[in-house]
Amino acid sequence: MNRRLTLMDRLRIERVLWTVDLLTYDIRTGGRRTIRRDLRTNLRAAAGEAGVGEAIRQLGSLRQLARGYVDAQYGDGARRPRWMGGLWWAFVCAILLVAITGIGAAAFRAGVQAANPGATGTYVWNQVSGVGLSTVTISLAHGQPVRAEITLPFGSMLYVAAAVILGGRLWRLVPRRRA
Repeated sequence: MNRRLTLMDRLRIERVLWTVDLLTYDIRTGGRRTIRRDLRTNLRAAAGEAGVGEAIRQLGSLRQLARGYVDAQYGDGARRPRWMGGLWWAFVCAILLVAITGIGAAAFRAGVQAANPGATGTYVWNQVSGVGLSTVTISLAHGQPVRAEITLPFGSMLYVAAAVILGGRLWRLVPRRRA
């Protein structure tokens, strides 16, 4: 018996495909695309026979299914990159860079105002720019902040790139030399 799939049925199938795609993110894009296409075809065929709910239940645990795809791609327990781990560490590194820069800028402004409560002029703090972090420029008029500018140079992105490489274990993409 061949059933016609409704919009809700197709959306349920796409949710399963999206979940499996996220769980197989360690596989390169072309491989994930093939997995999605094959899984979509099989789910639609099974849904036409037994219904969408039963077709999805027959898949079992989506985590185990995705782990099976990843193990088939790289081998069971093989060295593989962790793309989601790399993205997570990049996010954490970027948040830390912004937090450190913000705290440093606030401390610099407070220091300038404490040293001269009626300060007027533009003050620049670039002590951390040597390590690829920010330059802070504060303009004061009669001790009150008029303008503050924080510049994050391109060098700070090297910290984020290092976090992606280390957190994602991207050196594992380089094939090993055979002895």
